[in-house]
Amino acid sequence: MSTTARDNGAAGGQVPDRGAVSREIAAVGHADLSPRTLALVESAFQERLERLERHVGPGPVTVRCGAGAPLAFGRAASASGRRLIVVVPTHNGVPAMPPRRDRMAAGELLNLADQARLLPYEPNHRDSCVGADERMIAAGGLLLAAWDGSPSNGLDATAHLVAYARARGIPVEIVWPAGAERGAGEAVPAPSVALPAGGTAEPPGARSSRVHCRSVLAGELLDETDEPVVKTYPIVRGTGLPVFGAGFSVTESAPDSVRTFENGVPVRTYGRKRWTGAGGSPRGDGRDPAP
Repeated sequence: MSTTARDNGAAGGQVPDRGAVSREIAAVGHADLSPRTLALVESAFQERLERLERHVGPGPVTVRCGAGAPLAFGRAASASGRRLIVVVPTHNGVPAMPPRRDRMAAGELLNLADQARLLPYEPNHRDSCVGADERMIAAGGLLLAAWDGSPSNGLDATAHLVAYARARGIPVEIVWPAGAERGAGEAVPAPSVALPAGGTAEPPGARSSRVHCRSVLAGELLDETDEPVVKTYPIVRGTGLPVFGAGFSVTESAPDSVRTFENGVPVRTYGRKRWTGAGGSPRGDGRDPAP
C-alpha cells in the first residue's frame, strides 16, 4: 500500500491517514538519552499514540532491542495498550547477545513485548544495526523518531533513518519534547512504580528486573534477575535450545505462581532464593550453599 510522505514535526501537525497506520509503527531514536529525557520521551510518545488512536485507530509499535529511545517507546506502547513488537538480533538462527549497555533494556523490552521478531544482524556493529532499522522502517506505515535534529555520526544514525523514511514516502513524526537532552545513556532508570493495593513498592532505582526472553540472552541476564518467568510451549523443534544458553552462577528459585493462557500454555513465575550463611546471616549472592 502506497503512502504519502508527511512530516508532522515536533508539535504534532497533521495526522497520517488511516492507511499509513494500519501497518506497523516503527520507532527509532537516540540511545544516549539522559534519565530525565527518557521519561519525557516516554510521556510524549504515549500522548502521540493516544492521538493516533483517536484519529486512525490502533497499530502495533515495532522497536529494535536496545536502550534509550527504544525502551521509552516500548514502555509507552505497553502503557497505551498497543501491541509491541521487539526486533531481536540473531546469528545463524539463534538469538545473539546484545551489547552490555543494552542488556537490561533488552530484558525489559522482551518482557513488555507481544512478539519478538528475529532478524539477522550484528548488534555490536553500527552499520548492521542501521540496516536492521531500515528494514524495520520499510515494513511500516509510519516512523516515530526521538530526534534532536543533529546529524548522524559514527555512533548515532537517527538523522539518516529519518531521511531514509522520507525518501521512501513513509510519514515521519518527530518526538523531542521541550527540555529533552542527550546524556551518557549508560544507566537504564527503573520503570514507573505502581503501588500494590494495601502495600508498598520499591523506590525508583531499586534493583528490580524480570527476564522474559530466550536462551543466550536469558542466561546472560539471569544473575541480574529477581523474578524469572518461564513459558512452556508444547512444540518440538529439532534438537531444541537450552533454556539458559550462557554461563551464569548456580542459582535456585522458588515457585511463586502459575497461570495458564487460553491456548493451554502455562506461565510459571519464580522468586530468587537468598541463602543464609552461618548464624543465619544472609549471603545475598543467590547461589546454592556450599556442600
